[in-house]
Amino acid sequence: MEDKMVLSEERPVGQRGARYALFGLLIAAGIGAIVAAIFLSTQATGTQTLNPEGSSVAGRQAPDFTLKNLKGEFVSLRQFRGQPVLLFFWATW
Repeated sequence: MEDKMVLSEERPVGQRGARYALFGLLIAAGIGAIVAAIFLSTQATGTQTLNPEGSSVAGRQAPDFTLKNLKGEFVSLRQFRGQPVLLFFWATW
């Protein structure tokens, strides 16, 4: 008779699996709600643009700056005044 009591106290395997599935579903829903809240809050505040007139800066004078070229020499943007300039920034990491 003791064997029957011990067996009756254990939960059926199917019920235990259903509880784990429900727990996992609740955790996933909570994480999804947090991610959605963060995403929506950044969307609401991130609607400002850096350039209100548009993204084109054609026709405007670029600020002068100096950088090193691949040979280690300093090159100023002023040296290329009146010429089209294409800047290519890259990194070695």
